[in-house]
Amino acid sequence: MTKRTCRFFFYGKDEKKLSKIYKGILAALSIIGIVTLNLLNVNAAVNDSNLVKSTYDNVYAVYDGPDRTHLFYAQRYLLNGRTAYCIEPGVAIDANVYSSTSDLSVAGLSTETLRYVRLAAYYGYDYTGHQTRNYFLAAQELMWERITGRSVRWVSELNVNGPEININNEKNEISNLIANHYKAPSFNTQTIEVNVGESKTLTDSNNVLSNYDIYSTNNTTASINGNTLTITSNSRRSNGEVRLIRKTYTSQVTLIYYNGSNQKMISAGSLDPAIAAVNVNKIGGSITIDKQDSETGSVSLGDATLIGANYGVYNSNNELIDTLVSGTKNKSKDLPLGNYMIKEISASEGYELDTKEYHVELTKENQDPTMNVYEDIIKRDVTFFKVYASEKTGFLVGEKNVKFEAYLKSNNELFTTFTTNDKGYAEAELVYGTYIIKQVTT
Repeated sequence: MTKRTCRFFFYGKDEKKLSKIYKGILAALSIIGIVTLNLLNVNAAVNDSNLVKSTYDNVYAVYDGPDRTHLFYAQRYLLNGRTAYCIEPGVAIDANVYSSTSDLSVAGLSTETLRYVRLAAYYGYDYTGHQTRNYFLAAQELMWERITGRSVRWVSELNVNGPEININNEKNEISNLIANHYKAPSFNTQTIEVNVGESKTLTDSNNVLSNYDIYSTNNTTASINGNTLTITSNSRRSNGEVRLIRKTYTSQVTLIYYNGSNQKMISAGSLDPAIAAVNVNKIGGSITIDKQDSETGSVSLGDATLIGANYGVYNSNNELIDTLVSGTKNKSKDLPLGNYMIKEISASEGYELDTKEYHVELTKENQDPTMNVYEDIIKRDVTFFKVYASEKTGFLVGEKNVKFEAYLKSNNELFTTFTTNDKGYAEAELVYGTYIIKQVTT
């Protein structure tokens, strides 16, 4: 029987370079706001890790080595309390104190093998719900098989031909998790259109969304519910973004343990961040009103003013969603595309209330329309009666052909003239205002 040995796999042909590159990537991602990781318990010291072995009763590893078939006890290893896996099958473990390092090049594994080993360790015994003997064995077996390319199995007797322990379910579970670790939601990198102030729900056909958290939003809010992502744009027409990051159950750093010619081991730690993003193109429009005098256009007469009329903006449910004031707030807030109605709530001074409803549809081709809204100025027909006292009868008699002028009191400008008829009567149409009437002939 051989000495108790084990083996694991790690990342890279030139691990010092890879380690520097990895740290550089994390730094860059942190600077641009993509991800911030708190990496705890970074051990990198000589003789800093104490090894504790725990033997699984009636469990033995059968390793088909290149020289011969090895049979050894199945043991779970803890280094400073962290689960550790062997990465050099066939190499002895005689030491109880190890040195640790986060320099993964010490493992001496290729980049792809190291990546796989890190994933197997991550989804092994320490992963949520995997705290069983079989998950530890499954993770260790997957590592050995990847590192050596040779078969490994577990038996319940100290005999290479003993009854085999079936851990296929656990191996399949870990293999599935490894295969899907870097799989992003199906809508990753997509650009979606969302009406301002409204929501849109995306369904992940890759079925991995539940493994992600929202870590940043821009001009939007977002929420995850199972396999759906709901994005709500705010009321401003500026594009946004939702960024996702894969959840992690640990903030520790992956460590390699070594001691001279003894077996090297590895403990699980945070993996390279898996990120995804959805670009949000917020679409919408606004409505501008141009208050007009129904007869003169932009010119108001008398003491009337086109400024200060209140108009309501109503959605398709006839709900008041904004109020515009002519001459002060002519433009609405950003609105979702759709159908709207404009109606006057209160008229400006000197004008009649406009009861007409103005309808408009905001579309991609008609996002910011200007609508002319009209009011009728208040007018009154005023009758004047010019009389004099008859010398013969003493009665008041209408005086004809007498000319009058009407001046606006506010600016003393002539507004109109009128002349009495044969019976002394004259009629004038005056608009809203205060007037001074002057007789100019007799």
